[in-house]
Amino acid sequence: MSVDCRAAWVPFDQDNGQTPAALRLAVAWVEQECAEQGGVGLLITPRKDISLYAEPIQEFAARHEWTTRRGAMRRRPTGGGPALFARMR
Repeated sequence: MSVDCRAAWVPFDQDNGQTPAALRLAVAWVEQECAEQGGVGLLITPRKDISLYAEPIQEFAARHEWTTRRGAMRRRPTGGGPALFARMR
């Protein structure tokens, strides 16, 4: 069985967290992967309150599926697609 897996990493700086510019790049890459795969993206966050995250992450959550790493899905997954894990500062 062969699995094609691609991943991106956004550096997390202890003093500055993840910059909005870096997050925008990550979001754009995952959305490009969604388009190429014909799937819907999945955002995974440590916390339930999406307003605590940077704007690019909030916008991604509004366009795609979203859950917390310990919580139930906000919406039921519609199929395989790329995932984006966002961490807070």
